[in-house]
Amino acid sequence: MHASEFNVEKFVDIIEKENGTISEVYFVACGGSLVDLYSSCYFINRESSTMTAEWITSKEFVLTPPKKLGKHSVVIICSHGGNTKETVEAAELGVKEGAFVITYTHTPGSA
Repeated sequence: MHASEFNVEKFVDIIEKENGTISEVYFVACGGSLVDLYSSCYFINRESSTMTAEWITSKEFVLTPPKKLGKHSVVIICSHGGNTKETVEAAELGVKEGAFVITYTHTPGSA
């Protein structure tokens, strides 16, 4: 889905149709990209009674993936430059484990 087509309700419907109920959201990045994700993680943990969220560095996510990571997970990946090695690996791991992975960057066409 292209950013210009983004609609939260449509997005959640797509995830739930493909993966079932979302039980956890992982916000994964490095450095400044990770800092940009903190408020979203905080919001989910304070406002949701059905989901949990974790804010985790890309390297930690790859080296010690959460046990719950799977089809009921959403992994939100951010890399401002789009090619941070550990962040690309984290996205690949999320896909491999069956999670619904969302990536965003400032660099179109990046990894």
